[in-house]
Amino acid sequence: MASALVSGDRRAALKRIKAPTVVILGADDPLVPIEAGRDTAANIAGAKLIEIAGMGQDLPAALYSKIADAIESVAKRTRAGAS
Repeated sequence: MASALVSGDRRAALKRIKAPTVVILGADDPLVPIEAGRDTAANIAGAKLIEIAGMGQDLPAALYSKIADAIESVAKRTRAGAS
């Protein structure tokens, strides 16, 4: 959290990202407001946004599959773009 506060506004840098991206948010994160994650995704062209209700800063084992699937979908887009 401290690094995010001292690094300043990174929206311009986010707009330069060309790689397929997934932004995964814990909808109940006590440290990072959900609006911040939504803004991150909105500033990366084509980013896929996944909001997980009930998740905060933790990574519950019950969500491993859902998160792995989201990462795999981005990896597949990356491979498709490289062909």
